[in-house]
Parts: sequence; C-alpha cells; structure tokens
Amino acid sequence: MSFSPHTTRPQPCWHCTHFVALVYQGSAAKCRRGGITAMPDRGCAFWEREVGADDEPGPPIGSDAACRFVVNGQPANVLAWAP
Repeated sequence: MSFSPHTTRPQPCWHCTHFVALVYQGSAAKCRRGGITAMPDRGCAFWEREVGADDEPGPPIGSDAACRFVVNGQPANVLAWAP
C-alpha cells in the first residue's frame, strides 16, 4: 500500500527527529531540515519519529517563552531605580 496523508494520523513536530524548538509563541516550529513549519501540531511530509519523544505529554515550552532573568544560575533581584 502506498502512503496517503489522509489515512495516517498527523504527528506533531515535537515528536520528530528534525524538531529543534517551538518559535513565535508556539505557532510554528524550527526544523533541522531548514526553515520554519507552520502548524507544528500537524507535522509535515518529512516527519520521522524521534524515539522516546512521545513519552512526554503535550508540547514543549517554546524557545521564545518568557522566563526570569538569571545571573550565575540564580534568579536576579529586581532593583528599584527611583524612589
């Protein structure tokens, strides 16, 4: 039987060997094959299963997610610059 994209369940990018990171607040995925993939929850035609990646529930945190400022591995204190 030949491959048909309509008979297989779409696989998310974060379970693929070529996945690098989610970008643009999770609306796209950076791919090792080059470029950006829109709709990362649907994957693409080059999807290849990464062993063990589907053990984790849900998508990973994106590379552009907001995070606390850290200095030398410790959270930085917020300083008041003006009274």
